[in-house]
Amino acid sequence: MKFNLTGKKFGNLKVIEKSDKKDKHGAVFWKCLCVCGRYTDVRTGHLNAGTTTSCGCNPGSLKHARKGQERPEYRAWLAMKTRCYNTNSKDYENYGARGIKVCDRWLKSYKAFYEDMGERPDGNYSIERVDVNKGYTPENCIWANKTVQNRNTRKKKSNTSGCKGVHWNSGHKKWSARISVNYKRISLGYYDTLEEAKNARKKGEEKYW
Repeated sequence: MKFNLTGKKFGNLKVIEKSDKKDKHGAVFWKCLCVCGRYTDVRTGHLNAGTTTSCGCNPGSLKHARKGQERPEYRAWLAMKTRCYNTNSKDYENYGARGIKVCDRWLKSYKAFYEDMGERPDGNYSIERVDVNKGYTPENCIWANKTVQNRNTRKKKSNTSGCKGVHWNSGHKKWSARISVNYKRISLGYYDTLEEAKNARKKGEEKYW
C-alpha cells in the first residue's frame, strides 16, 4: 500500500482501518469512526479533499464534539457497553455476567443514546439504572449523582436481610443498621429484630439523604 490513512483524523472522522469495500472503479475506502459513535466507509479522495468529514449525523448541531476531547456522554456510552460485553472488564462480573444488557437502540448508536439521555448535568453525575436488575434502556436510565446511586446500589451477595445497609452481626447477636454518607459509614445501631433495624435504616435515609 503506497499510503496509509489509519489513525488520521478528518474533521469528525477518525480512520480505523482500510475497508474491504470498493466501488465499480476500484476506489479505495477507509473504515472511519465518527464522533457520534457510528462507523462509515469513506473514499480516499473524499477524505483528502475534505468533502466528507462526518457520517452525516451533523454532530456539531447535537454538541457531540468538543475541541480536543471526547464528550463525557460519549465516555459514559463506551463504559456502559464495556462493562456489559467485555469479559475482560473488571466490572463485567456485576453487569454482563448478571445478564445486564444494553438495548439495541443504544448499542448500535451513540447518537440515539445522546438523544435519549441528553447532556450530563455536571461532573458529579453518571448514568444510573433505576431498577438495578434491568438493563440499560431509555425507560430505566437517568443521570444520577452519588447520593442517588448510593441509595440505589444493588444489595451485596452477603446481605441476608433483604434490605440494603442492614445485616446480621454475629458478634453482637443482633441486627445491625448503617448508612454511607459522603463515603463515610455511619452506624445506626444494633437491634433485636430485623424490623427494628429496617426502620432505623429508613429513618437514617430520611435524615441523611
